[in-house]
Amino acid sequence: MKQAVLLLTLLLLAGFAPSVQGALTKDPGPEFINLKNGPKPLPFSHRKHQLLQDSDCSQCHYPEKWTIDDWGKDVAHSMCISCHELNEKGPVKCDDCHKK
Repeated sequence: MKQAVLLLTLLLLAGFAPSVQGALTKDPGPEFINLKNGPKPLPFSHRKHQLLQDSDCSQCHYPEKWTIDDWGKDVAHSMCISCHELNEKGPVKCDDCHKK
C-alpha cells in the first residue's frame, strides 16, 4: 500500500505538467486521493507528494485548472514510474501498484 502511494507521488513529481516555477496554491488539497487503478482504487498520499515538491503543484498539475489531463494508465505509467526511477524511490514494478 505504501509503495503504491509512493509510486503515484513520483508520477506527480515527474514534471509531466509544463514547468511553472513557484506556482503555489493556498489550498493544500486533500490529504489522500483514491486514484483509478483498474477496478480497484489506488490510495494516493497527495499531501505527502505535495510536500516533496515544496508545494510546487505545477510539477504535476496544469496551474490553470489544477488537474492532470487524461489521467489513466498511460499517464500514470509515464508520470509516476519515470519520477520514481529518476529519484530511485517508490514503486516501479507492475505488482507494486497492481495487487492481485
